[in-house]
Amino acid sequence: MKKTLLTLLIFGMFCAVFAGGNRTNMSEYLGLNAEQERQMADLRAFCRTEDSVYFAELGELRKKLFVEAGKDNPDMEKINEIAEKIGNQHSLLALCLVKQIQEVKKILTKEQFEKFIEFRQNRNRNANPRQSRNNQK
Repeated sequence: MKKTLLTLLIFGMFCAVFAGGNRTNMSEYLGLNAEQERQMADLRAFCRTEDSVYFAELGELRKKLFVEAGKDNPDMEKINEIAEKIGNQHSLLALCLVKQIQEVKKILTKEQFEKFIEFRQNRNRNANPRQSRNNQK
């Protein structure tokens, strides 16, 4: 469970960039040139396609899990099997994210990449006040 939550947290940290969330401000913040902006846009489009496959599968697995869990006599062996598949799917998403981050790293200069990480961390901190409070402890 902790592995799944950590994967989701990490994925969420970078997901908005690939989905095109706040790219204008990010472009300005990082000082991207026209070629870098084009490469980032191409990467976002590719990642949206790649990620959608994983999220579709996760959605189907969650539906199966809720159907089985909602039965009068749920089959715990089947529930455990589905839960394991969900965990495996999250692992695949995490590996996909690593590839995406490596591609971002190829596009940006070292200084831009450091600012990219800072930008994402600050954005997520602002978007999730509960996470911010937990990090302050």
